[in-house]
Amino acid sequence: MLGGLVSGTGSGATAATAAADVSCTTGYAPGNPPALSAAPDPNIGQIGQRPAVPTRPVWDGDDRINDSAYVRATNIVYLVGWFDVYKWRGVDYPRHNAVAINATTGRPTGWAPEVDGEILAIRASCSGRSLYIGGSFRHVNGATRRNAARVTTTSGRTFGWNPHPNATVQDISIGHRHVIVSGDFSRIGGAARHLIASVNGKSGAATSWLKLSVVGHDPAGPARVTKFVVNNAGTYGVAIGNFDRVNKRFQRRIFVLHLTKSRVWLQRWKTPMTKSHHNSNSGTDCSVEKPDPDLDAAWTPNDRKFGIASTGGGHYASICDSATMWSASDKAMASKKNKPLAIQYTGGDSLSAILLTDTLGWATGHNRWANNPPLHPVVMVQPCSGIQLPIKLYPGPAGYDCKGPTALERPGMIAFNVSTMRATSWNPGRSRQRSMHNTMFFTSLGMCIGSDGDDAAGEPHNDLVCFPFLST
Repeated sequence: MLGGLVSGTGSGATAATAAADVSCTTGYAPGNPPALSAAPDPNIGQIGQRPAVPTRPVWDGDDRINDSAYVRATNIVYLVGWFDVYKWRGVDYPRHNAVAINATTGRPTGWAPEVDGEILAIRASCSGRSLYIGGSFRHVNGATRRNAARVTTTSGRTFGWNPHPNATVQDISIGHRHVIVSGDFSRIGGAARHLIASVNGKSGAATSWLKLSVVGHDPAGPARVTKFVVNNAGTYGVAIGNFDRVNKRFQRRIFVLHLTKSRVWLQRWKTPMTKSHHNSNSGTDCSVEKPDPDLDAAWTPNDRKFGIASTGGGHYASICDSATMWSASDKAMASKKNKPLAIQYTGGDSLSAILLTDTLGWATGHNRWANNPPLHPVVMVQPCSGIQLPIKLYPGPAGYDCKGPTALERPGMIAFNVSTMRATSWNPGRSRQRSMHNTMFFTSLGMCIGSDGDDAAGEPHNDLVCFPFLST
């Protein structure tokens, strides 16, 4: 999931040409969208479900969509992940981890690059004529391309672009015509770069435009930058992942960069809500099984706010298992004590993707509920609703891993008001997804979700579903 809505992170643009030139958005993001239907689009196909294998969870076999790129000029959606078939109107179309479909009819195009491993990220070029992909693979169309490649939007032919990162690529974005790659690597484009780097969009060579020291990590998992999303004006970028220090400054899990044509620098932005206790399962730490709990980030189209979707298990004063909204004002960017403007608590379930307009937002994941109450201090393991601890310790029913008194049933996804983060009435229902990489994106016809889920609105929609706008 990438720096603009073309890549499914919810930060696409309706900005002027000058802004589009620096953030390079080619997709669609309404500032104030029409209402969505609760009935899925019947034209859109689905990913063919693979049989379950012993090393993977049983709920959805071995297939998923991880990321997306919508090119509005051609009305084509490019979907990447881990699959081998796209099913449309009763016909199976073989596709190796990448497929392109018409956003109106759902019909697959002839775009079918051969990729021998999982693709985690896709990003359209500024022209919309080529696509950057990243993940964990070794070959694309028979050519050696370790973890990153560039292909055409028409045939899927491989370009010479070959930054050759030495470990998995988690995300790709674009800022001021630099391709920004993030992930688990320590070397890319012929240079030492740790977790995030800018590379030339044609040669793949590392550039000095974005050169940071990103080090340290929760010991429960590897260091990585999971996402880096650039706002629509191309002035700020938000990074999330498993790291402790940026340019020798303590900066746990989230950092913000200021981007200009000539250089990049680290903002003072910081929050106490991600302070590390080295996964002690206390304080603001999340679960000991979730070393990088923040899974997705997105900008509102007007660039005034950004949102973060998180997994991890709930703890007091944390943003684990929630969707949070943050101010992007100049004051906030200069503050070391930022707290969310508002929080949507799930009650102990993961959220893995977030999509924003200026007024409404959506989040998807493994959630059962929305509008759960926040956690309270002292109590680390909270009882379920209806059971109370002494009032001095916990003044109210529980809101962790159960349905609290204010909670609403919202399986698999939540629609919410961006200002308050309170859930709206829109609730078609979605199977609860567990993959770390889900994608949510707009086309000009509606909102879509790519994931590892089986169904939506009570119908089979394996890994892909779109909900049309009621009016345009």
